[in-house]
Amino acid sequence: MNPVDLGPIPPSEFDRRIKRLKAFQLVLHLINILTVIAVLVSIVAMIMTNDNYLSGIMPVVLPLIIVNTIAFYKIRDSIINITGMLSRAEDPRSLGMVLECLELPAPTQNHKSLESKVLVLLSKMHASQFNLLTSNQRRLLRIYVSPEFAAKCANDQFVRGMVSELSRLGDELDLQVMKRLAANIDPDMIRLDVVEHARNCVEITEARLTAERETNLLLRPASIGDLGLLRPAASPGQEDVDQLLRPAVKSEFDR
Repeated sequence: MNPVDLGPIPPSEFDRRIKRLKAFQLVLHLINILTVIAVLVSIVAMIMTNDNYLSGIMPVVLPLIIVNTIAFYKIRDSIINITGMLSRAEDPRSLGMVLECLELPAPTQNHKSLESKVLVLLSKMHASQFNLLTSNQRRLLRIYVSPEFAAKCANDQFVRGMVSELSRLGDELDLQVMKRLAANIDPDMIRLDVVEHARNCVEITEARLTAERETNLLLRPASIGDLGLLRPAASPGQEDVDQLLRPAVKSEFDR
């Protein structure tokens, strides 16, 4: 299999940046926890003793806040870098990476760019490539056709596009989520045009999955019980061999 084309950035470089980004995120979480603990300790100590204790804890809290801020901007820069890189990818096999980056807290502009890229990559994807997505990446796709996401998403075009693509590529699990979206009856929650589009796509998906099941049924390999008409020929016994190879008996005319 050819490597995934990410434009000017090779896949190994992408993996390295993702690992570095996750390391930044872990450090930020740890710093957040330590900062909260330090602030709580300082408040409790100030209440139980006197205000002078606060001046003693600040030299600990202040560096944590500074490191927290630096880590936050480092992560933000890494996210912007990675999402910008993926927004230029044209290989549909990079879809999984784009989906995972959509979960990161990137600026709104980067998220919109990645949402557009998801639709572009899905439109270029074949069923064989779609099946290579991991279970987590498939779960992320289902989120974008769920009624919960549609209710809070301001980009109705993205939701409609995702429903259309999953009606072409999705499986039974995707269909169940799309049915929940199509069953919405509250126009204040989800726009009616989005719900109507989901209903049409549910019908298309059901028809496609039914046709695929029928095709697989017709093309399934035959079982042993189906081979009754294809019995192997019986091998000749020893008596037949002896009969064929017996010596000739001389008749009276040969004497």
